[in-house]
Amino acid sequence: MTGELKTSTTAKCLDTLFRLVGHTSTAIPARYTASIRCLITGSLPHIPWHSALPQDEFRLFFKNLVQETMDVFPRLPFDYYEKAWVSGSRVLGALRPVSIDSTRLQEHQTVPGHLLPGLESFRPKRSGFSHPVVYDRFATRTGRLTVVEGPNILILKKSCRNILASSFEGGSIVSLDFKALEARIVLAEAGRYSEAEDVYEEISQQQFKGMLPRDVVKTAVLADLYGISRGSLKARLGVSDQKLDSFIGVIRDFFRVDDLRKRLKEQVGSSGKMLNRFGRPLTVPDGQDNLLVNTYAQSSGVDVSMIGFDAILQRLGTEGIRPLFVLHDAVILDVHPDRLRDVQGITDVPVTSYEKNFPIKFETVS
Repeated sequence: MTGELKTSTTAKCLDTLFRLVGHTSTAIPARYTASIRCLITGSLPHIPWHSALPQDEFRLFFKNLVQETMDVFPRLPFDYYEKAWVSGSRVLGALRPVSIDSTRLQEHQTVPGHLLPGLESFRPKRSGFSHPVVYDRFATRTGRLTVVEGPNILILKKSCRNILASSFEGGSIVSLDFKALEARIVLAEAGRYSEAEDVYEEISQQQFKGMLPRDVVKTAVLADLYGISRGSLKARLGVSDQKLDSFIGVIRDFFRVDDLRKRLKEQVGSSGKMLNRFGRPLTVPDGQDNLLVNTYAQSSGVDVSMIGFDAILQRLGTEGIRPLFVLHDAVILDVHPDRLRDVQGITDVPVTSYEKNFPIKFETVS
């Protein structure tokens, strides 16, 4: 244990397990780390603290560390770590720097309204490649990724993605994206699966006989999952109270959202936390029951994505394939022209604990 999270896909990291349950481990006394930082620039290297600390100080530190580990150990999510976390580590560890079209980058930076900090983070090194992207897996309550270093793909406008250039002659930058992921996750909790490419159109046809546009159905589904207030949804859809109640009732019955919310609320009531599909502990602010389903769906979606991307990358291999970014429910790849058909051929992916494969959408980015 060092207090710093290990990123190796083979490393077993107790610090990560502690973070997953919200536990802050015993640290080396600050006066000693401060002394070391006066001598070293940058991050601290591996320091043999058993030799660097006074003997009595180290004994006390080690004793406290052992005791707290014994106390916390029964709560550590080992199954989740093995089933989901390690897959995410493999995916993020496989990401490579992206080649940047400097001319297009400069053109976009002169357009009013473009988010300049996002674009600036893609400025390439002399090699023509960006700095490596570094994600934080703990910055959000649900585990959704944030970028802490390197090119911030999460805030780059879609219209600016043509700055991403293939490193292969005649190659392509493409994405593989889960279709309506969070809706499918909640649907699976109701014991239902949809193999349709457009789940919202399917719901429109099956539940409303095609009388409601799929975009209206999508708005209602996402509103219910994200806990949008009844008044806001009514304003968006522009319908009467009676029609809204009937409409939402059908959606909730189909997804069995109330059953899922009740189960999650019972989990929180008994343990103070709820678990996502794979066992990641999650917290929801007191009195925010409207966030339960969304928190569950979003966090489970993070792990479904990572497990799915891990399976896809292992299937594709490394020849002519350079993974570049994870963009929430999508992975962005740099693909050699000889491998493009292989990538296009991935139309779905199996994910452990789900009976049906998740549909995947291919899209050319640049």
